[in-house]
Amino acid sequence: MTQVKRCSVLMFILIGIVFFNGCSSERSSELEKLSPKTILRCSTWGGPELLTRRRNLATLYEQEHPDIKVKLQTFPWGQYNTKVLTMMAGGVAPDVMWIDDTYFLDFVRRNVLLDLEPFIKKDRFDIDDFHQKVLALFSYQGKQYGIPSASSTWVMCYNKDMFDKAGIKYPGEDWTWSEFVDIAKELTKDNNNDGRIDQYGFLTQRGYTGWMPLIWQNGGDIFNKTRTKCLLDSLEVQEAIQFLYDLTFKYKVAPLPSVITSRGGSIELWEGGRVAMLSWWPSMGKHVREKGGFRCGITHLPKGKKRATIHEGCCYAISKDTRYPEEAWELVKFLTGKRVLISGSEGSSSLPSRKSVTDSDIYLKAGTEISIYRQICLDSLKYARPTPVVPKWHEMLSITRREIDLILLGQKSVKDGCKDMALKINELLGSE
Repeated sequence: MTQVKRCSVLMFILIGIVFFNGCSSERSSELEKLSPKTILRCSTWGGPELLTRRRNLATLYEQEHPDIKVKLQTFPWGQYNTKVLTMMAGGVAPDVMWIDDTYFLDFVRRNVLLDLEPFIKKDRFDIDDFHQKVLALFSYQGKQYGIPSASSTWVMCYNKDMFDKAGIKYPGEDWTWSEFVDIAKELTKDNNNDGRIDQYGFLTQRGYTGWMPLIWQNGGDIFNKTRTKCLLDSLEVQEAIQFLYDLTFKYKVAPLPSVITSRGGSIELWEGGRVAMLSWWPSMGKHVREKGGFRCGITHLPKGKKRATIHEGCCYAISKDTRYPEEAWELVKFLTGKRVLISGSEGSSSLPSRKSVTDSDIYLKAGTEISIYRQICLDSLKYARPTPVVPKWHEMLSITRREIDLILLGQKSVKDGCKDMALKINELLGSE
């Protein structure tokens, strides 16, 4: 077969595939139009446990609203936001979407989300019952585009078994950077004296949730108040990143990046009982318990010049192009209602978005250990800061990850790394 014929056949096949897919989509849409029920598409991500819960909630909602069919559209987290934005651009957007706060700005700036203010006012929706800090994650230019369902704060997880074996008291909520380093030193051990560390006192997080709180704790900031200028070259930032560097190279209580990679990654080191302390989301405690590993505790991050941590959250939002805005709003109210949030908090240490839930005995007195976790998260929300998302946020994270890695690999000085981060990010902000 000649090259021309091959190209012609290939083109014919491709056209056929596109045509068939288009017909399938149109056919599906036509069938939905013929359905006696209103079909609401709801997109989400999550592991097996979360997706099972989503399906159960969809079934419950359908039972209570027999004229509605909830069609879940699930995607892996790594593909979720790109998939949903692509669907929206193609005119097949979900009616209701679960959105993470670090991607919320991408959605709202594309003008694809429905302003929920008219619905809130019309229904006299109890918006004041939501934690203000969490609610603010999903407002933009004075309008509310998402109703939050949950939030979480960055905390310190620790291996109770290691602390008990070493005879070290569990860290208190008012501990400092200095006390943290002293404890990490005591818990860093070469058990067989072969010159290689077998147990580390702490596991450094190279992602932004690991180093941003350090900057705030040291009195620095990521941006100016209007988030139009990056401040990562300031002295306070350099001191914070130097502290992060020193944990590995000066105090030698944290593994080198190469060690983390060679042993399977951060989670593997932690779950394998090779690390005494790890800054992470509080769900890590639940994760360790379910895997039948060591006893895990959580507490506040240690204080620097001040106390600070980071908090994030998720919301339900509605597509601006939905054909069923009223029905979609009713579903959002259901998914963020007190009854659903209480049931969803069972066994979880994350923070439901409603104050009436987090202040309830059902939430705070669910069991000794989980109740302690929840109280710590609730208390830390008081001084937590939101992720400072800006346009081109994920491009910015690529820059910071690359520069932080170079610093922690010893290939660039802290001063030069911080200077380069600020320079590149300000160029990125200027290109908006």
